[in-house]
Amino acid sequence: MENEIKIRKAFTETFIILNDLNLYHRLPDALKTIIESNYDDNYNFSFDKNVPLFNQIDNDITRNLITYIYINYINKDNNINNFFANEINDILNETSN
Repeated sequence: MENEIKIRKAFTETFIILNDLNLYHRLPDALKTIIESNYDDNYNFSFDKNVPLFNQIDNDITRNLITYIYINYINKDNNINNFFANEINDILNETSN
C-alpha cells in the first residue's frame, strides 16, 4: 500500500513538473495515459522553476521517471538541455562540497 502511494505521488509530481515546464505534450499518448490514470487528485505538489529540480523531489521514483522521460522524449531542445544541465551542475557542486 505504501509503495502504491509513493508511485501515485511520483506520477502526480511528474505530471505537474512536465506541465509547468511545458514539456508534457512531448510524451507519447500511451505514457500520458499511464501518468494520468495514476494521478492523485488529493496530493498537492508545487514546482518552482527557480529552485533546482532535484532539491524539490524526495521521491526516488519521481527522480527515475523524470530522468527516463528526459532521456527518451525531451532531450531535443537546447533551452531544455540548458535547464537540465544547470540541474546536473547543481547536483555535482553539492556533492563536491
